[in-house]
Amino acid sequence: MTSTDMNDKRYTRFSQVFNSESTTIIGKNILAGFLEKNGIMPYNPATAKSLKKIISLFSSPGQWIKVADASTIADFSIGHLNYSINSTTRYLELYIKGNLESKAWGVTNPINGKIILAPCLIDGIEHNFWAASVVIHEQDHFSNFKAGLYQGNSFITQELNELSAYKAAAKWTGSMERQGFIHLQNVIEYFLKLSNY
Repeated sequence: MTSTDMNDKRYTRFSQVFNSESTTIIGKNILAGFLEKNGIMPYNPATAKSLKKIISLFSSPGQWIKVADASTIADFSIGHLNYSINSTTRYLELYIKGNLESKAWGVTNPINGKIILAPCLIDGIEHNFWAASVVIHEQDHFSNFKAGLYQGNSFITQELNELSAYKAAAKWTGSMERQGFIHLQNVIEYFLKLSNY
């Protein structure tokens, strides 16, 4: 399962990169300027219209990327776990045996490469900048899927796939979310444990 985790987004709101000229230890925020050059104001609230344009900028023609609703979730879930939309938060949620297993801004189906996005991305609260970073993250999962990289259910495969997607978004935003660093730490610890054997 590949998803844009929600663990830290509210706390690390990309505040250090809202200025399109800011630089962090990872690099320069090029996303804001790119969006502006393509007619999308990065810090305006995301709408269905702006998200459609963002998707066109970062995806391949004909690629399946949809905002979740009852119909798109049914189509997305074929051959994969069944996500639902939380009626209050409008995030994607995955329940397994009655237990909430994950909440996500976006999910890439590892069976067919379809990408589904949480409807809260276009509720007029989130910025275009955040919506674009979610699309970039999920697009990296799709690229890995197409290349056969980091596929499978093993711990290290999942961690490498998530790290790849967080790094892909960070190349654009100039800052990697804390959850990306957690995946990096997990990868490092995994390989350090292997070296002790």
